[in-house]
Amino acid sequence: MAEVELAEIFEQVQQAYRLYDESKLDDAKALTLKIEAMQTGYSDEYEKALCRKYTAPCLIDIGAAVNDEAMVKRGTTYFREWIDAFAPKDELAHELYNLANGYFSSWKFNSAKLISDAADAEEHRLARHYYRQSMQTLQPKHYAEGLACLVWTNYGNGLDSVGRSIEAIDAYDVALRINPKMGMALGNKGVAISYLAPIMHGHSHLFYLEAIRLLQKALEQALPQEARTGFTRKLAQLNGLLKDHGEMHPEEVKGLEPTTDFHRFLCEFCARYGLFLNPVTFLGEEKRTYYGDPMFISTMYASLEDMNKFDRYVTFLNEIKQDFVLGRYMLVQSQYASQEIDTVDEGVSLFYPLDYSLHSTYIQLLKAAKRQAIAVLDKIAYFIYDYCKLTTPAPDRVTFRQIWGGNEKIRSDFANFASPHLFALFGLAQDVSKKGDWHTIYDHRDALTHRFLVIHDFQRADQTNADIPRMNLDEFLNNTILAFKIARAAITYLILFVEHQEHIENQKNNEKTAPVFATPIDSVFRYRPK
Repeated sequence: MAEVELAEIFEQVQQAYRLYDESKLDDAKALTLKIEAMQTGYSDEYEKALCRKYTAPCLIDIGAAVNDEAMVKRGTTYFREWIDAFAPKDELAHELYNLANGYFSSWKFNSAKLISDAADAEEHRLARHYYRQSMQTLQPKHYAEGLACLVWTNYGNGLDSVGRSIEAIDAYDVALRINPKMGMALGNKGVAISYLAPIMHGHSHLFYLEAIRLLQKALEQALPQEARTGFTRKLAQLNGLLKDHGEMHPEEVKGLEPTTDFHRFLCEFCARYGLFLNPVTFLGEEKRTYYGDPMFISTMYASLEDMNKFDRYVTFLNEIKQDFVLGRYMLVQSQYASQEIDTVDEGVSLFYPLDYSLHSTYIQLLKAAKRQAIAVLDKIAYFIYDYCKLTTPAPDRVTFRQIWGGNEKIRSDFANFASPHLFALFGLAQDVSKKGDWHTIYDHRDALTHRFLVIHDFQRADQTNADIPRMNLDEFLNNTILAFKIARAAITYLILFVEHQEHIENQKNNEKTAPVFATPIDSVFRYRPK
C-alpha cells in the first residue's frame, strides 16, 4: 500500500480519538478495530508494523475505556514490536512512554486482585521500567513539546496506584518543574500529601494546608472531567477537616533553623535532593523551606498483657531513623570540605595504582553512606519480620531483598495482611532485586562490604580488567542519593503499614487494647559525647 494510504490510516486514528473524546465509545471501538484489521493488507513488514503502531494508542486508551483487556494487550504488543524492530532513536522516548502506558493499563484490569490473592505484579513492574527507560532517552525537544512532563506525571500516577506515594510526590515535583501548570501533577501531588500528612508528627497541619493549596491550583487548570470531579471531592473533604480543626490555619512554616555553615549546607543539600523524612520540603506559593524529619508512628495499641510492645517498636523505629540520619550525614559530609576531615587520613600510606582512582576520606564517607542506606533497608526488613511474627527465613537470613519470598511474587502470609503499604515495600524490593532497575545499589554494597569498588573521575581505555569493579564519581554520587531516596520511601511505607495495622487490630480488639501515644523525640534528652 502507498504512503498516502498510511496517511489516511493516521487520519482515521485521529477520528477514533475524536469519537473517544466525545464519549462515543462504541463507535470509537468499532473504528479502532476496523483500522487494526487493515494491517493484513500490507506485505511489507515495516508498513505493517507502522500501521500497528498508529493503531496501538487507540487500542490501549479506547480498550481501557470500554473494559476490553484484549485490545489493551494487543496495543501494548504492537508498541513492543515496533520498538524492538523499527523505532528511530530520536523518537524512542515517545514510544517507550506509550509502551509503559500499555503495561500500566493492562495492570489496572487486575489491580483489585493484586493484594488479596498475592498475584504477580509483573505488568506494573514493566510499566515502571519503561517509564524509566523513556526518562533516560528524553531529548530537549521532548521537554518543549510536553512529553517529558507527561512521562513524569504518569510515572508518578503509576507509583501512587500501588501505595508508593512518597516516590510519586518526587515524580510530580519533576513534572511541575517542567510545567508548573500541569493540572494532573498538581492535583495528584495534593492528594498524595494529604495521605501522608497524619504521620508528620506535630506538623500535620502544614501538609494539609499544602494539599489544599495544590488541589485549588489544580482546579484552575484544564483537566479531564473525571479528574476534576475527584479533585473537587478531595478538596471538599480537606476543607471539612480544616473546618473541624479550627487551629489548622496558615502560619509561619517552622522547621529546623540551621545554626552553622555545615548545618545550612546539610539542610540545603537534603532539601535539593528530597532526603528529609517528610512529604515535601518547599511549601506554599513562595516555596518556603521546611527542614525536618517528623515522620513517625502516631499511635500504637497494646493489650494489657503486652504493654512492652510500644517500647519495643518505637525503639526499633528510632534506630532505623537514626541509622538513616547518620548515613545521610556521611553522604552530605562527603560533599563538604572541612579541616577536620582533611586530617583523618594523614599519615596513611596508600599505593597509587596509576589508574586515576580517587583516594580520600571524602570518598570513603561516600562509600560508607551507600552501605548505610542498604543497612537501613535490611533493618526495615527485620522490623517487618519481627512485627508480623514471621518464622521464615531464619532470622540471620532476613534481608530487604529476600523477606518477600523471592522477588517474582509476594509471599502468601504477607498477602493475608491485605496491606497496600506492604505491597509498596514489595514493589521497592522488586526494583532493587537482581533483575530490577535499581539493582546496582545492592551490587555496590556487596562489592564494598566484601571486596572493593574503584571510584574514578575518568577511565582510561586500557582499564579493561573485569575483575576490578569501577564507577565514575558523579555516577556513584547520584546512585548513592538514589539509595537514600529509596530508604526514605521504605521508612515511610513501614510507618504507614504499622499505622494501618494498628488501626485494624484496635477495631478487632477494641475492648482489650489501650492506645499508647508516641512522645516527640525532641522532648527527651539527647546523648552527646563529653
